[in-house]
Amino acid sequence: MASALRYLAWSKLESTPVAKTNPQDAPLARTISFIVPAYNEETELPGTLQNVHSAAGGVGCDYEIVLVDDGSTDATASIGEKLEARVISINCRQIAAARNAGARAATGDVFIFIDADTRITADHVSNVIGALDSGYVGGGSRLRVDDKIPRSPPCISRFNLEPGRFCSPLGQTSSR
Repeated sequence: MASALRYLAWSKLESTPVAKTNPQDAPLARTISFIVPAYNEETELPGTLQNVHSAAGGVGCDYEIVLVDDGSTDATASIGEKLEARVISINCRQIAAARNAGARAATGDVFIFIDADTRITADHVSNVIGALDSGYVGGGSRLRVDDKIPRSPPCISRFNLEPGRFCSPLGQTSSR
């Protein structure tokens, strides 16, 4: 089983310019919406939601968890309700549609999109806020695999995973 640390962050853009600050000095007084798209995730979801509560609590920010149940046939929705997530139900079976539904329902100033098998820490949340306060408007991910993966799995070997390298939709790479 592989566990991945994947997240995307997005901040609502305001019409007035935002002053850039030092991330270490940035106030964390804002509401964060953690948006979790899910389909049949009853096994991984409890750990993820408990982890989000712990990470957000470690930062001391106001937050909500929006769980988007995309047509699950297991206990995903009831687990979300039990673990204090606001559950939104859709039936599209498309992760982009689930993320969009979560964003529409979210009430926070900052959106952090995480997968239902993701584990984050208070440092991740604090770093996201610091990056957004420094003028960044996008997000990223880091992959950590618990078990061995094949030498050249087709799903990974196509991509250059070096830090600081990005791939455009046309397959062109650039360095940061």
